[in-house]
Amino acid sequence: MKLFKTLLEHEGPVSDFAIGYAESSRFANSSIGYPDLDKLQKNDGVKPEWFYDVRDRGDASEMVAIHQYVDNSSEFEEYVDLALGVGIVEMIHLDRLTDVIMALGGSVKRHWSNKAQVFGKDVKDAVGNDIKAEKQAIKDYTQLLKKLEPIKTNTGIACHALVKKLLADEEHHLKLLDQFQKTLS
Repeated sequence: MKLFKTLLEHEGPVSDFAIGYAESSRFANSSIGYPDLDKLQKNDGVKPEWFYDVRDRGDASEMVAIHQYVDNSSEFEEYVDLALGVGIVEMIHLDRLTDVIMALGGSVKRHWSNKAQVFGKDVKDAVGNDIKAEKQAIKDYTQLLKKLEPIKTNTGIACHALVKKLLADEEHHLKLLDQFQKTLS
């Protein structure tokens, strides 16, 4: 729990610390940074609804991923570091998607359910489920990227850059999970 001890000692915005930690860890693709989202505008070609599924409605949403990784880290000791590390990155994704939705005039006040969360019977099964979820997240972000591609407004460009970053992280998570799964065989 070194992260949480460090977090408690950190002065300044927690989000700055979390992003700095995640980007300097092995759990995120640090070759692509987060774009500036401060200048997003409503009615600038991008709809907040486009982000609802990847945030918390879809089967491979960030909300489902967070819960699945945290629960798996509790169940399987050999999976703690990887599951929590990836889960922290997913929390940052959720936070950034929330920022986008709110800036675009959307709402995040919905009733979330963990019905899409899949529990593994053992660590190998849990990792396999997480791999399936990461593959679905990659498909979902790829579709969203295609939807954002033609929108050349400042908001469209910033949202495209964010989704590109999130996609890069999900692809990195898949690589880490594949590597870890090979150690279980």
